[in-house]
Amino acid sequence: MNIEISKKLAKFPNAKILEVGCGRTAILSRNLAEKGFNITCLDKIVEPSLTHGLPTIRTTFDYRTFDLSDYDIVI
Repeated sequence: MNIEISKKLAKFPNAKILEVGCGRTAILSRNLAEKGFNITCLDKIVEPSLTHGLPTIRTTFDYRTFDLSDYDIVI
């Protein structure tokens, strides 16, 4: 996992994070969740059965129409 991402996110321990483009297995989201981050993964190909219980959103992301108000950080 990218240690720089983890370090930067550690400054916001209670933030709700959305990972856009997490891919089929959401590996970055899973790694961040293991470190205690509150993260949701979004991708049109994400497989919820492979994300170990993480919240998932299976859709195509469009920043113009997607409601980001529930999230503090988008990566």
